[in-house]
This record gives sequence, structure tokens and C-alpha cells, in this order.
Amino acid sequence: MKRQRLPSLVLLLSITLFAYVFIYFVEDISSASAAADSSVSSDVCRQLDMVGGTLQQIHINGWAEMRSSYFPLPVLIEKAKELMPLLGDNLQVQVSTGETPDYRQVKLTTGENGIDYSLILSSSRQPDNETPCHQTFIIINAVLDADSIELEEEVHGKLNKILSQFDSSPSLSTTYTAAIPGRLKESEMEQAGRQIFNKLNGRVTEMSRDAEWISLTGYSSRIKGELHSKNGRFNMNVALRYNAHEGKTYIWLGTPVISIPY
Repeated sequence: MKRQRLPSLVLLLSITLFAYVFIYFVEDISSASAAADSSVSSDVCRQLDMVGGTLQQIHINGWAEMRSSYFPLPVLIEKAKELMPLLGDNLQVQVSTGETPDYRQVKLTTGENGIDYSLILSSSRQPDNETPCHQTFIIINAVLDADSIELEEEVHGKLNKILSQFDSSPSLSTTYTAAIPGRLKESEMEQAGRQIFNKLNGRVTEMSRDAEWISLTGYSSRIKGELHSKNGRFNMNVALRYNAHEGKTYIWLGTPVISIPY
């Protein structure tokens, strides 16, 4: 087991940014949880294929607040190690830690069968006049490569089981990444995104774009769960961007949102 310090506070904060952005983005976070459905997953993969995409990876991300406490670093390490066996038996684990006067984090990473896991416990305190604010979050990420796609439902269940120890309705997001050879025009990217929504009984409620990318957000009756924003309910997010270096147009489909950078 190898232990090393993270290189900078910037990296520490960026790892946990997902949780805070997710909280800010939605108004009804309690309804974010939705169990993985193999039939829906098959439909999603089929629609990505129908627009010319080849599935590259599946990212499953989840988080929950453990408790309103500020834990010492050794306690965070011990708690993280206690949770790792729920991901698999006899896993080879790497441990990274980082600490500042008001922030502590431990990150455990491991992998097996084409799946990379990371489990992060971050504890912070933010003095607010005479009443300090203490928070500790657990964040779990799983990345499945193209050869382990069939394990999506099993992996989703593992993450949900861990997070459910701290929250009866944990927040989980799944993002499918596919690649289309060549460059799609702006109109073609929009057409592909809308086709996916239509085939999944979806309705686009919001769209943003520039010359290089397009993002569509909306609601699909085929997908369980929903979130709410000022534009109404949503549970599906599709984005496309051309990668000039690779000569491919990447497409991301997230439920309920895309939870990785694109």
C-alpha cells in the first residue's frame, strides 16, 4: 500500500468540486437518486450507436454528506479503508492524503476487471463568525472501460450500497462517453442530440452552444428519477464536442446530468 501527499490544495479542491457544484445546480437534490436499469442502459447505448458513436467509457459518480464534523486525517484514512472491501475483495489500494489548516482529504484508488475506482473522504471547516461550519463528504467514482460495460448495473449497486450508509437517497450520476469518427457540423451535432432525446421519449428543455460544442438538457420518461431547476424537471443531458487532436466528435450522455468535464 503506497501513501503520498497530493501536490497542491488546488488539486484537492478540484476533486471535491463535483459535490458542491451538484448541490448548487439543482433545487431538489433529494430526487437525484435513480437505480441503474439494464434495459435503459441498453437503450442509451443503442441510441449512441444509431448516431454513429462507439461507446468508450461509462463514468458513475456519487456522493453523500457523512456528517457535520471535522475529522482528523487518521480517522478519515481508517473510515475509507473500512469502506473499500465493499468494492471488491483483496484489492490493491493506493492512498493519497492532503491537509491544510481548514481542509483534510484522503483518496483511495484501486481497479479490477477494467474498472477504476476512487473513494474520497474530504473534511472541511469554514469559520463563520462565532459558529464554525464543519462538513465531511464521501465521493465515489467508477470508470468502466469498453470491455467492462456489462458490469455497469453491478458497479452502480456497489456505489449505491456504500453511499446509502450515509444517506437514504444518495446522489448518483452516470455518464456515457462515445466517439464519432470525423467532425460533425454544428447543425449535425444538434440533430444527433435531438435524435437521442426523441428515441428515448425525451423532451429538450434547455440548450447551450458555441462554435465547438453543444449541450442539450431535458426530461425522458424512460429514465428513472428527476431533478428540478428553474427550467423545470430534468434527468438527461447530452453534449457533443469535436476533438481536433483525435479527429473525433465526442458525445456524452449523462443521467441526470453529465458529471465529468467535456
